Amino acid sequence: MTFLPLSQTLLRDKQEDLDIQDLQGLLRLDWKLGKFNLWSGFYTRIDQVFILWGLICAGIFITAQFLPVSWYIQAILWSVLTLIGSVSMIILTWFWVSVEKLR
Repeated sequence: MTFLPLSQTLLRDKQEDLDIQDLQGLLRLDWKLGKFNLWSGFYTRIDQVFILWGLICAGIFITAQFLPVSWYIQAILWSVLTLIGSVSMIILTWFWVSVEKLR
């Protein structure tokens, strides 16, 4: 028994045939500069939650490591941002959780 199945690639494109719970709240990005395609992709609500938490964690880390902000102010700011992130996560995933009968 292997930990990672070697027959499947680790990174691959997302499937284009999405279920109804994935289509609800789908975010499509198609950024172009003239004829040059900068970024193109689509993100389900679950993807959006992971991106949101990644940005929150990056902000917390960068502030704590590189900016001269007091620990007291950081604790208040990041507590508020974590609360906002938690509420956003609940809003973004509520439909998916309902369809999958995970509530």
